[in-house]
Amino acid sequence: MLADVDDATLLLDAADAARRITPRTRCIIPVHLFGQIADMAAVSALAAAHRLHVLEDAAQAHGATRSGPGGEHWRAGAIAPVAAFSFYPTKNLGALGEGGAVTTRHGALADRVRRLRDHGQAGRHDHVDIGYNARLDAVSCACLSISLARLDAGNAARRRLAAHYRTRLAELPGVRLVAEPTGSAPVHHLLVIRVAAARRDAIRDRLAAAGIATAIHYPRPIHLQRAYAHLGQGPGSCPIAERAAGEMISLPMYPDLTVAQVDRVVAALAAALA
Repeated sequence: MLADVDDATLLLDAADAARRITPRTRCIIPVHLFGQIADMAAVSALAAAHRLHVLEDAAQAHGATRSGPGGEHWRAGAIAPVAAFSFYPTKNLGALGEGGAVTTRHGALADRVRRLRDHGQAGRHDHVDIGYNARLDAVSCACLSISLARLDAGNAARRRLAAHYRTRLAELPGVRLVAEPTGSAPVHHLLVIRVAAARRDAIRDRLAAAGIATAIHYPRPIHLQRAYAHLGQGPGSCPIAERAAGEMISLPMYPDLTVAQVDRVVAALAAALA
């Protein structure tokens, strides 16, 4: 089953997830959306209560951190027993093409993942599992080695730009920001705002006319995708996600963006909202 999100953070609502657990549930997959870590304290407690596994979707959160309830300093990909990252070129840590990684503290699981990415081989021509051809090529690995050395500086730049964005956007009526809980240090893979759904397309058109590109990254929630129709979760089953999908706009965000460019985006947004 697919659970709804929290209206303020747009991260997994653990209370809603609890209501959707069935005898067939085996795992909870919280998504660290837009570069912000989900409420892993609540997720971990829920998983422990129902003896469920937890898999972090850290695809957008390379380097993100969050404080735990006991003073822990959590880092994306190192909280749950296993996590998945994406190295798509536009991610904070991007390769030249498709790619990703799994992180885990469990040796046996790490060994199985290594086999699965290489045709299920435990050794040359010794196929233990039915696997995939999911190996990164050498050029992508070389690119990632360079990008990894620059990740912290890039994330720091994103945080500075996001802080400036948030200060300026807070001045605009009709704009809603994604909340950042105390102790959360996102890496701002995306800079997402919410506006009235009835005005969103017109606002984007006016920004485009001003030479500012925007995006709608998730126009349709997963539970309304045809691939998941078999779950029987039609319109209304995740109302917060459905509403947010009609309100979100992704504004320009990348490490080389300048403060002057952020000011220009905000000024154009203010004009579009007028």
